[in-house]
Amino acid sequence: MNATKTEKEKALPRNEDEPLPKAGVDEAPKDGTELPNAGLDEAPNVGVEDCVTPNRPLEVPPNIEPLVCEPKGAVLPKGVPNPALQGLASDPSAATRWVQTNVRNYFPNVRIKYIVVGNEISPLSNQQYVSLVLPAMQNIYNAIVAAGLQGQIRVSTAIDTRVVENSFPPSRGSFRGDVRSYLDPIIGFLVGNNRTPLLVNVYPYFAIVDNLSLLLYALFTNPGPEFTDSGNNLVYHNLFDAILDSVYGALEKADGSGLEIVVSESGWPSAANKEATVANARTYNKNLINHVRRLMTWEEIDGFFPCHQSSLIQNRKNDCR
Repeated sequence: MNATKTEKEKALPRNEDEPLPKAGVDEAPKDGTELPNAGLDEAPNVGVEDCVTPNRPLEVPPNIEPLVCEPKGAVLPKGVPNPALQGLASDPSAATRWVQTNVRNYFPNVRIKYIVVGNEISPLSNQQYVSLVLPAMQNIYNAIVAAGLQGQIRVSTAIDTRVVENSFPPSRGSFRGDVRSYLDPIIGFLVGNNRTPLLVNVYPYFAIVDNLSLLLYALFTNPGPEFTDSGNNLVYHNLFDAILDSVYGALEKADGSGLEIVVSESGWPSAANKEATVANARTYNKNLINHVRRLMTWEEIDGFFPCHQSSLIQNRKNDCR
């Protein structure tokens, strides 16, 4: 049975001020419980044997986390940790040294496609970093340009979906008023730099944790369409796509029309709460992989494919239904 409008509204991005906990498939819960495999190596014909994972390291610097795989080699994002933003934002020479140490010393042998400057920063949860993200992005970008790598490595940041409100239906998506002064200049930076994608962490589980009647919708196992959005005339079968398009809707209303989204994290917890089970994590991960494989070729997603929770998938609006 399809959910009512009220239920679906509850299922789209939540706006609580406290950070949402994560217990993704590569992240043990705080009680120390060891998490068994959540099904990623069972997805058919996805080349998981070629993945680079924390247990199968590539020769990369220790602070570059292997995240994604493709059939022939590994493509890595490089993250700037939130505590490192202060130095990079205030000192262009520090950004130059950072790029030399973390990028130029390993490129092109290690294929780094994105530099992710800060993760899930917003006025809602970690105000102390808000003023640092854009200056750090600008300094890192200038260092990338000076290194002659601007056509090969993109500079962006990762957000979570709590910054979105009015998210049902997805075409009504908009950014919360109390985050616009932070996000709008970043969106302008991305648009001005050859429309660099915005990175978004998407966790459908946390959107339905208070409304488990939408479990099948979140796990990609709905028996049929959930609803049609009259604002964009698209039919939605799963919550992942609805969440993504609510962010697209928000971007369009913030002068970010035409920006693409790269999903920087996704997954399903396998312990701690009801429906946070190994079986559901396995179902979600396998179905997410199959969903992306079914809609895109390797060329279309430029080799990106999820291996575990902190994975990058390039999503193209109007392709992912």
